[in-house]
Amino acid sequence: MVSDLVKNAAQGIIDVSFTPSLADLKVLVRNVPDRLCFAIVTILSRIGAFAIAAALAGLVLWNVDAIQASVLENVTLAIAGGLIGLMAFRMLFERRWRSSIRKSLFHHAQTLHVTSDGQALTIEGEHVKTCIAFAGIERLAKLETHLIFYRKRDAILALPKAAFAQPEAFEAFASFMQSRMAADQTQQPVLEKTA
Repeated sequence: MVSDLVKNAAQGIIDVSFTPSLADLKVLVRNVPDRLCFAIVTILSRIGAFAIAAALAGLVLWNVDAIQASVLENVTLAIAGGLIGLMAFRMLFERRWRSSIRKSLFHHAQTLHVTSDGQALTIEGEHVKTCIAFAGIERLAKLETHLIFYRKRDAILALPKAAFAQPEAFEAFASFMQSRMAADQTQQPVLEKTA
């Protein structure tokens, strides 16, 4: 027998609460559409930090007349300076950058209340209430443990399966949202042609 929760979820009606965890943040970060770009920028910034620190170490060696030592020793010292610079960059800048991203995405201890009436998604936090019409959700990703909503290439919510009282309700709501998104995408090109 199908429960009322599952019937409502199949019509896009939900009422769930959850406290976002670090696992939810990881799901959001791993499913960002520009993740490859961010990885390339991170690698290039690390290479740049290494190169600048190695060059500075070489310049210091040049100025302290240590350049008269063997070439192998100078190269080794410059590489060591580059590695030290790389570690300083990672500890000073990358760690702060990542923590600022975590803080901007959500506050761990804040419980989110997510409701849907079949037409819009409402997300309420302690101090903020956001209502997003389903037409404003541009993309949806259904994972085994989460349903991720995207707007303008930004992930706006990772709704965990664990927030639902019944796993079947999560599956029913995910199915509703997928069919809704497919219907919206097929109607949009028709509207563009007639406009």
